[in-house]
Amino acid sequence: MVEKTKQLVTRVDLYGNYLASMVLVVALCEFPLLAWRLELARLVLPLGWATMLVLGIQHMWQMKRQHQLTAELQLGRIVAGISIAALCGTWMYHVVADIGTVRSDRLVDIGQLVLVVNGVAALGVYTAGAVLIWLFSALSSDAP
Repeated sequence: MVEKTKQLVTRVDLYGNYLASMVLVVALCEFPLLAWRLELARLVLPLGWATMLVLGIQHMWQMKRQHQLTAELQLGRIVAGISIAALCGTWMYHVVADIGTVRSDRLVDIGQLVLVVNGVAALGVYTAGAVLIWLFSALSSDAP
């Protein structure tokens, strides 16, 4: 078993602030567009989530390399990571699909929606990132 301080999945302190910052930056970019036209959520929100996923995985990979961490996961963590990422993705898809029924004029409601949805996206990025980095490492037979 690998020491906990050398596991990427447990060293959230190295990339957790980065993910939280991404939530705020993406929310600040999405908010004006959604305040202007809420219907744009079907395009804007998935684009923000894709950006978070790409940049989040890139940063996690850099931290793995820089701090010589291992991406090894036990079967339980792999299943849990895939399940959490799938649940986050399903919930976010339903939010986007139902966004037309929200019809909110209040900027506070739109701001809360953007922050909560992007926060859930960050959880999905964390779990998907850990599983994907494990998969990339396993396929490339990369050393820690």
